[in-house]
Amino acid sequence: MKTNNQKDFFLKVFAILSLMSCISCSKIVTVKISEQVPKPVLSCLFTNNSVFKVDLSLSSSIYDEPTLLENGEVLRLFSNDVLLDSLHWNGQHYVSEIMPQTNVDYKIEWEKEEAKITSYGHLPEKVFVESATLKDSVGFDESGTAYSECTLVLNDDPQHENFYEILLMRHYIRNGENIISNYTIFSSDPVIKSEGLIDYEPMSILFSDEMINGQSHRFAINYYPSFRPDDNQYQLILHLRSVSEAYYNYAKSLTIHKFYQVSSIWNGMGSPVPMSSNIEGGYGVFAGYSLTTDTVAKAIKK
Repeated sequence: MKTNNQKDFFLKVFAILSLMSCISCSKIVTVKISEQVPKPVLSCLFTNNSVFKVDLSLSSSIYDEPTLLENGEVLRLFSNDVLLDSLHWNGQHYVSEIMPQTNVDYKIEWEKEEAKITSYGHLPEKVFVESATLKDSVGFDESGTAYSECTLVLNDDPQHENFYEILLMRHYIRNGENIISNYTIFSSDPVIKSEGLIDYEPMSILFSDEMINGQSHRFAINYYPSFRPDDNQYQLILHLRSVSEAYYNYAKSLTIHKFYQVSSIWNGMGSPVPMSSNIEGGYGVFAGYSLTTDTVAKAIKK
């Protein structure tokens, strides 16, 4: 029979061995991060129903907040090398009085001392939804959770290389307040799966017309409806965007970047994802999209 002293001895030995095991499995690693030279960052996603709105800042290291360049900067908007407008600061963005038009090539320019950035962009032609339908509880995932499905048909223009984005948004009223939120969406459509983004839990569907050039195509998009007890009705808002190639490349890299920003116990932290940019002399994006909106109403039976 072991005495109390023997028990205490074994407990102490066990604690020491456990501590040594932890120490032996850990190692302090010194990571040297090179000094970052700030570069200008311009962000502007312009569309068919709004004037140009531009954000301007300077890049920074991961430890610092970006430096916003606010009132006092001079940004110029050109078309075919003809000056259209000089953007002004409205307290939130640099804005123009110009509304983007299709079939026009735009250039944005900012220059200060030795720094200069330039970018080119255009507004694609608007694409219309031929039809859209909504079905609830069309299937169940591996965990037994029901998901719904929105189907839409669009006709691709064979005269151009086209890029698209689909968003599903939920509109409902709670306590007299209008609420709009995005759905995380997925699909087994081969056109969509070929983009390789479904595993990154996208909030939108991005695809090119490489597989459907000049054809009419029916897409089936799935989502989790997230019904609430106080919802007796909801509206599914379908956004179909015809986007430029620069927008398409930027949005694809942003989807992957956002996915790896969230760590988990299974995957840890993801590797850094290079962001696509079409800004000469800096970072960011200057790209256009044309928006078509369709609303599909569905009553929920209680």
